This record gives sequence, C-alpha cells and structure tokens, in this order.
Amino acid sequence: MGMDNLFNGYQAIMKQIYQPKNYYRRIRTLLLELKAPETIVPIDFQRFLCFFRAGFRLGFSEKSGFTTGI
Repeated sequence: MGMDNLFNGYQAIMKQIYQPKNYYRRIRTLLLELKAPETIVPIDFQRFLCFFRAGFRLGFSEKSGFTTGI
C-alpha cells in the first residue's frame, strides 16, 4: 500500500468517527455507562456557571449535535 492510499484512508476514518452524529453517540454511550462519582466538594456558583458556559459553547454551536439533528 502506498503512502497516498494510507493517508487517504486515515483521513476517511477520521472524518467518519468524528462526525458529530457518531461522536455524540459515543459520548452518550460513555456517559450512560459511567457511574456517578462521589463528590466531596460542594457545587458553588462559579462551578455551576463554568459548567453552564461549557455546555452552552459545546452544545449549541453550529457544528454540534443539537443543530445537526441527531
């Protein structure tokens, strides 16, 4: 196999596994299988705000799963 074929195959695999639909399906499966950690640190306003900002930026952008219809 030549380097061009190898590189093109690698690019095709990366495009396939990181499409939003496939990526979010893997993340959803991971989150469903994980156990909730035992937390000792209480959630304060700053932690809540940080979580909200990250969720908003990751979840509502044009390339995210919410706008692509998964």
